[in-house]
Parts: sequence; C-alpha cells; structure tokens
Amino acid sequence: MLTLHKKNLTPFTTALAVSANREHLRLDRSALRAAGVPEIVTFASIEKALVWIVANPVDVVLLDADLGRTTGAKVLRLLRRRRSFATLPVIVTSMSSSRACVLEALGAGCSGYLVRPYSQEGLLKQCRLAASGANPGRERIAAMRQAQEETRRGRRVQAIAAMKRATSRQQEAHQYYTKGCDQLSAEHFELAIGSFNKALAINNLFAEAYIGMANAWEALGEPDKAKACMRRAVDAHARNNGITRTRNVLVQTLMDNPNAPNPFLDLGFALVRQGELKAAGQAYSLAVQHGPTGGGVYAAVARACLFTSDPRRAAKQIAVGMAEAGGISLPAETLYQRIMGDIPSLPGSGIVRTETVEADECSNVMNDILAVLKYTWKLYRNGGPLTPQPLPLDF
Repeated sequence: MLTLHKKNLTPFTTALAVSANREHLRLDRSALRAAGVPEIVTFASIEKALVWIVANPVDVVLLDADLGRTTGAKVLRLLRRRRSFATLPVIVTSMSSSRACVLEALGAGCSGYLVRPYSQEGLLKQCRLAASGANPGRERIAAMRQAQEETRRGRRVQAIAAMKRATSRQQEAHQYYTKGCDQLSAEHFELAIGSFNKALAINNLFAEAYIGMANAWEALGEPDKAKACMRRAVDAHARNNGITRTRNVLVQTLMDNPNAPNPFLDLGFALVRQGELKAAGQAYSLAVQHGPTGGGVYAAVARACLFTSDPRRAAKQIAVGMAEAGGISLPAETLYQRIMGDIPSLPGSGIVRTETVEADECSNVMNDILAVLKYTWKLYRNGGPLTPQPLPLDF
C-alpha cells in the first residue's frame, strides 16, 4: 500500500515496512505517516517484499524480527550479502528487548532496533541513528558529487582531484570500527550499531571513489594508475568484509560467554581458529587496552598460535596486526618476541598467511590435543607448570 504525506520529521523520503503481522504493519504505516515520510510501502509477504526492493530504491526499511516462517535477522543477512544493500538503513522491530535478540539483530547488520510497542519519538530516534550510520560524512559526499559533475563534463583530472579529497583521512573507518568494538563489549548497543555502520559506509564510499578514479585514469591513458586504484577499491571492500566478520564473531562471543572479563581474548582466539590472523592481532590489541588480563595477553596469544599449522608464522601475523591496530606503542618485532620468547627476530618479508586446521570435527579435536601437549612440553622444558600459580586457561 502506498501512502503520501507532506511534513517529514525523518531523514528519509521512502520507507518499506515488512511484517507477517498485519496489525504490526498497520501500526508501522501509521507511525511512518505521522512522522511525515512521503512514500510508504508495506508487505506482509517477505517474498514479495524482496522482489519489490530489488526493483525499487528505498531509503529505509522497518523489518519485523518475526516473519512467520523465517526471521528478520536471516532476511537481513541475506540483504547484506548484496553490495547494493550493504549500507541500506534497516531498522529491526521486535516484541523483545532481550540482550540475545538485540545481539542477533546487531550481528545481522541492523541499522537500529525498535522494541514494540514503540513511541513516535522512539521511531524518530532510530531513524536518526540509521541515517547517521549510513552517512560517510558531508565533506566526502560533497566531494563525490563534485567528482560526478566533473566526470559528466568530461573534466577527468578535476574529477580525480575531487575523489582524492573524498578518500582522505584513511584511518577514520578503522577508528569507527575500533570504537564499535569497545562499545559492543561495554554493551552500549545503539552506539556500537552507529559506529560499525559508519565504518562500513566510509569504506563503501572509498571503494566507489577508487573505482571512479580507475575509470578516469583509464580514460586518460594511464592503465597502471587505473589498476592501482582498482586494487585499492578491492582493499576497501575487503576491509568491510573483515569488519563484518569480526563484528559477528564478537557478537557470538558475547552471546556464548556474557560474563567474560575481557571478551577480546575470546574474540582473538576465535579469529585465530578461523585463520583471520591480522584481525586476531587487532582483537588482542584491544585486549591489552581493556584488562583485566595482567601480563596474560601475550601468553594467551602464544597458546592460540599453537592451534595453527605454523605457530611461529601465526605469531608474526598476529604481532603485525597488534602493531597496526595502533593501541600499543610497540613495534611488531617486540610484540612477536613477547609472544614467542627468544626466537629469531621477525623478517620483513617472512609474513605468510597460515592454513587453518581441518574443518572435520575429529581433526579439530586431535589438533587441540596435540596443541595442548606441545604447550605442556614447552612449559616443562622451561621449568614446568609445577609453580604456585595455576595455569590460566583463558582461551
């Protein structure tokens, strides 16, 4: 159903509401109309809604957590797999305010979370949160618009200059990502949603800008520069994939172990097991900053490395990730030595991606047993575990 209205209190001009409950749809439509959204479309069928959204641009989606035969979180994960919907504002509406339900929506990539029955102010607040998270910044947007105008005029050099301005402040996306991790671990869920989505939006704009620069350099007869820009576009998309994976692992960690004193230790170990070694290094960097861990972080990293096919190379990549995270004022070589002890220094070109353990469950168990045996043997060689302090099993 299409509804038209004049006064708009939201940042959006078109809205889609999806729910298997027709009374929920009626209330959503009424709330959006009262907020002044000019165009409102509603669907009780998720299949019809997906067909419609692929063919029609929309500014915001209100997605019910309960869709009958499926869930809003599953549908949202499906949408986020498509690059065209990667930063689309999607507010999950739910009858539950439980921690588990909020974390599930956050892990699926929601832009806001609205508990039914909600107030008009609650809707407007979540609309503002969703719009803010999808906004990479006014200066960047203005630079991209100028680049598009210069391209339309055939002024490719000026277009490249504008796109370079749009891709300035390269560390900002990573800063938002780190902030999101901090906020999520502190269970400031709304703030975490905004920070993660802001990081994704910035990287998404970077990718768009680098593709535009590549096309411009190609038209100017500079194929090498065009290829370099395309590689940077690929890197920007890869960073977003990494942010999404790490966010989801942290969400799962918080769901599985809500009382963990330092969830970043668990996050780091989980990422090591998945072969995401640099991301694990960033998690361990956060673990150092967010105690209580004492001096146990480096021991925890060493134990995690033993669960890989090549512990030394794993330690090197994790050390690089910790150093690049920026939260520890130590070089990668020093971090590597702290992790692995008296081992030859880290070579500049010796960083190689390690292979993850076999996916088969029996192989996982055997690898774990062998890793523990190796670690125990190392302890005995260095004086043994027969000390007054028990061995910390914080992995």
